[in-house]
Amino acid sequence: MTGTGFFSGSFGVWGGFAMLVAFVVGLIGGCSGSSSGALTVFRVQIALKFLVREVRRIGNPSAVDPVKYDGRTVGDDVLNAVIMFVFSYIVLIGVLGTAMTLTGVDTVSAMFAIWQAIGNIGYGFGPLVERTGTFVDFPPAAIAIMSVAMILGRLGLLAILVLILPNFWRR
Repeated sequence: MTGTGFFSGSFGVWGGFAMLVAFVVGLIGGCSGSSSGALTVFRVQIALKFLVREVRRIGNPSAVDPVKYDGRTVGDDVLNAVIMFVFSYIVLIGVLGTAMTLTGVDTVSAMFAIWQAIGNIGYGFGPLVERTGTFVDFPPAAIAIMSVAMILGRLGLLAILVLILPNFWRR
């Protein structure tokens, strides 16, 4: 899988399991340092380790259980950044997907299209995409929303979000 945006045809004929695998791989995306707009392997690993730690804390709140990666303890600043990125990524898919449904695109096609656009995945799922394997049937406003999602994904979600914060411009 690449973040180049290429596809090989209509993915609606793949079947449910193959589409699920493609979705998960597309969500994870590339490795750290990659220009892939997806979550990246490192962030997914850290987020899962953080989740396991928090579940353990429910059973034993006084336990000291640091999150470790490659044998080293991950600092709270890194944990906070990773969790904030994952949360922002999911919220952005929800917000932009909802905005796309307001243009007349069905919910499944809209959510998968935004996921595809942010991650620069190249393939999409849903009723509007299955006919041609492309986004040609989407209205122009939906294409504009997807373009915003692509920019956010390729240039870096957090970098763009920081630019819109008032504190960034006050310095």
